[in-house]
Amino acid sequence: AIFLVSPFVLAWVSPSEEKQRGWKISRRLVEAALLIALLFAGAWQMLVLGGGIMTPNKSVLLLFILWAGLRFGIRGVSVVNLLLALLFAFLTSHYLRGLSPEQVSSGSYVSTMQMFLAISALVGLIPAIALTERDLLLRQQKRAEEALQRAHDDDSRFLADAMPQIIWTAKPNGNIDYYNQRWIDYTGLTFEQTKDWGWQPVIHPDDLQNCVERWTRAFTTGDVYEVEYRFKRASDGAYRWHLGRALAQRDSAGQIRRWVGTSTDIHDKKRNEELL
Repeated sequence: AIFLVSPFVLAWVSPSEEKQRGWKISRRLVEAALLIALLFAGAWQMLVLGGGIMTPNKSVLLLFILWAGLRFGIRGVSVVNLLLALLFAFLTSHYLRGLSPEQVSSGSYVSTMQMFLAISALVGLIPAIALTERDLLLRQQKRAEEALQRAHDDDSRFLADAMPQIIWTAKPNGNIDYYNQRWIDYTGLTFEQTKDWGWQPVIHPDDLQNCVERWTRAFTTGDVYEVEYRFKRASDGAYRWHLGRALAQRDSAGQIRRWVGTSTDIHDKKRNEELL
């Protein structure tokens, strides 16, 4: 119930993300139908035609669980895990393939089935949760970047100040020329203290060189800027991980007009990844 039913219920009562992801329904349905058909065929081959629940070849079915987790998220993998559990329970109890009379009478094969289903649930849920967090982070960054496209009028500056991310803009030469209020509140420094290249004391010393090199390469080549670094928080002196990302805003001739960037707190996500 913990690994199969609970994720299924929680995924389907939570708000749907499919529309936000821009799912192409028809292609998704074809892929989902193919996945389920192959899952049924694989389970039948293993449990009825093959060696049954005790065969080590059943680990091949984990590939279908991983497929569901990577392509269909938490909702998709919860459905596939539940289908797999029902298939295992039905086919194993009806055909008893590869089981000795002692295993059937003692019911020892049930623990083997439970262990495999628990592993399959984790195989699908871990990447699905990781991808969901990544998508959420990217959507937040996209909203912040879209909000900043009009950052030089008063209305847009007010909106940027209301965003939870740190938002900044830079000139084509890499000099920072704007921060939202979140930066000032977090660092405890003024715009005058950190404009242009004055932001460097905020970066953790171990991350500074990599940050400077990536930023220099970005505004020199026009490539997307992306880096993970630690910012010092003024309130307690703690360094927290942030994901920095910036895109070049170009004019009709393709020349860079300015850079629009965000820094999003990912400290808790990094710690969770370390625990996994």
